[in-house]
Amino acid sequence: MELTITGTSHRFFSFDYRYIFAGYGGGNQPWTHPDDAPQPSTLAVDYRRLDKMPPLQSGGLHDGQTAHGFVGFTMPTPGDVYVTLNDPEQHAPYTEAGWIVHT
Repeated sequence: MELTITGTSHRFFSFDYRYIFAGYGGGNQPWTHPDDAPQPSTLAVDYRRLDKMPPLQSGGLHDGQTAHGFVGFTMPTPGDVYVTLNDPEQHAPYTEAGWIVHT
């Protein structure tokens, strides 16, 4: 999955590929599935073979800065995938952004 993250405030925004999750939705909480926990992105995907470089790593942004890269998930895609980006600075999972990918 190709991502471009754009900072839109003066507050520093951190991101890390280990805090980006994908799931199938349909659960009792937003974007969860009762039989399938969200899966974290991984660097185990062969990005070079897929010609999807560079993989998104980690970093931070201020207002007007952007980061671009690819994240991979080791899960089949039978339908829509619900993706969340959690704040790596928080001790408890705190979702900062989320979106649906139609496959």
